[in-house]
Amino acid sequence: MKIGMEAGIALDILQDNWVAAGMLQEPEPGYLIDQIDALDARELLEVLRCIRERMSVLGIQESMAGETLAGAERLLVTREYRIFLPDRYGVEMRLPPLLKTLFLLFLKHPEGIRFNRLRDYRKELMDIYSLTARQGDRPSQEQVIDRLIDTRCNSIHENAAKLPSALSRYLDSTILEQYLITGPAGTPKRIPLDRRYVEWE
Repeated sequence: MKIGMEAGIALDILQDNWVAAGMLQEPEPGYLIDQIDALDARELLEVLRCIRERMSVLGIQESMAGETLAGAERLLVTREYRIFLPDRYGVEMRLPPLLKTLFLLFLKHPEGIRFNRLRDYRKELMDIYSLTARQGDRPSQEQVIDRLIDTRCNSIHENAAKLPSALSRYLDSTILEQYLITGPAGTPKRIPLDRRYVEWE
């Protein structure tokens, strides 16, 4: 089957961006949208065949392609809720107590949590926050958590919005999204990180 002109251009760009010194490189976001949109079904299938052949040469199984390209940082969470990056010489991720509490709660629940049902996790939030805050008495800590779970306040949205900035100090922008609390409106929010990358002591 002869590759059409558009497919040939797309394949050339794919190879230029993905193959350098025998290694895959992550392409720039959106770099091929126009070229891909211009291909018909037959041309897309031919490009896909060529990609699969190249992946086979590089020893990449198709089922593992997403993980191979995206990558992720392993996390180690201690009993005291300290978070370390084992592959970065054990660097500790130091987050503000409330952000850390929110991050750890969602990390514990890969199935996701609806923001308007956060009150169902009050005890769990308090257990985490009491260890991460290490300051203030119990009543003041409870006030912080009660504000977080209060649907009349915007605290949960404000703190979830602060996570990208806090985590970007430790995680590369190419993988950051996997660690953020995300989800379409009206659905449970979750951290999409593959939990194989998380170890709990």
